[in-house]
Amino acid sequence: MNFYKMTTEKLKELKTWAQVKSPKPLQPALSYALDWLAPELLGTGFRMMEVSDFSLKATVPARATNFDFQQEIHQGLVLNASLELCRAFLQKQMSESFFQITTSEVSISKKQKWSQDMELLLETEQSAIDDFFMDFQRHKKNSIDFDIKIKFEKSKKTDVVKLKLNIEKTELIA
Repeated sequence: MNFYKMTTEKLKELKTWAQVKSPKPLQPALSYALDWLAPELLGTGFRMMEVSDFSLKATVPARATNFDFQQEIHQGLVLNASLELCRAFLQKQMSESFFQITTSEVSISKKQKWSQDMELLLETEQSAIDDFFMDFQRHKKNSIDFDIKIKFEKSKKTDVVKLKLNIEKTELIA
């Protein structure tokens, strides 16, 4: 693995730590300062925080630069934010091993107008994570499914991004 790739991975780990493990009052500032580490989310105001060991939450603000031609938060931005949420969750769970997402399957169920600040919520069961890791350790690859719930402040409806990610362990060359 070349120096650039190793440095990039370490910087992404720092960003994940800053968004998930740093003190709560510092999270928005650190997230903003480290925004350049995820260029697909640069300048969007995307922020991530840890809710529990098996749950992460993120926000995507409704701002003009995040809107599409229909004045709604762009679905591509929501997809990128969902992928980043899943990647950060996996990185939090597998901090000592390197991995890569090799393929993905995506489904977005959008039933509401996305014109206000949105909250993305990733929740999973410990048993699902345990099953994933047992197979991952054995075969050095596995797939995992995530359902990211999309909520808005004054709505009882929930939209969903479904992701199936195929993960492979990356061996380091020393």
